[in-house]
Amino acid sequence: MGMDCLPLNPRVDGFHANWTGWRFLRQALELLGADTSGMSSSNDGNVISRETAQDWSRRLQEGLDTGKLKIVQVPDDSFFGGYRNACSLTSGNPARQHGNAPWLREAIDFFERSGGFQQY
Repeated sequence: MGMDCLPLNPRVDGFHANWTGWRFLRQALELLGADTSGMSSSNDGNVISRETAQDWSRRLQEGLDTGKLKIVQVPDDSFFGGYRNACSLTSGNPARQHGNAPWLREAIDFFERSGGFQQY
């Protein structure tokens, strides 16, 4: 269960986020000032334009590179592995942040190369 993102660019594989991951992406994008009005909360096939997807990619990457987006692992026994990812705006150390959520790299790459995407 979650959100399957089907790229409009046929040379790019799709991207999947479970609902927790999808909410995390929305939170991170909103913290970074992105327009998430087209981001669906249901699997309805709504389209995110190429321009919006690339803006999301750029904002997430800049957030990591500058340390503005900090991704931390919060202890939570209700999640597999005993923790969940959380994000906040910070002036933290970007080098340390990159490894905390490797799937975020996949999202950044997908948003950049997808040509826009449908949400199912």
